Amino acid sequence: GTSVPTACPSGTYSSFPGEGSSNTCDDCPDGSACPFEGRSSAGQECEPGFFCLEGNSISASPMDCAYGTPVENCTLDGAAGGFCDAGYVCDAGSSSPQEGGLCPAN
Repeated sequence: GTSVPTACPSGTYSSFPGEGSSNTCDDCPDGSACPFEGRSSAGQECEPGFFCLEGNSISASPMDCAYGTPVENCTLDGAAGGFCDAGYVCDAGSSSPQEGGLCPAN
């Protein structure tokens, strides 16, 4: 019989054609998000002011999280990212809530 290709699930991607199983998909890397299944690239860069953890399958945008929401409650599937910590800067592609360092002094 003919097998039907299996799409990589959200939160993962595969840049290689002809993969036989979703087990060969790679997790979306830190600093990006892979919110849709069947991705062939590493995903959207996380937006400034927000951080994205490895395997993020929800969003690269803070618009999907209420400000101040604990990271573990920020997304549908657990700790996938969140807002940067107060007093810290997160540039585009950040992978931690303090990655960009402290806000500069005036």
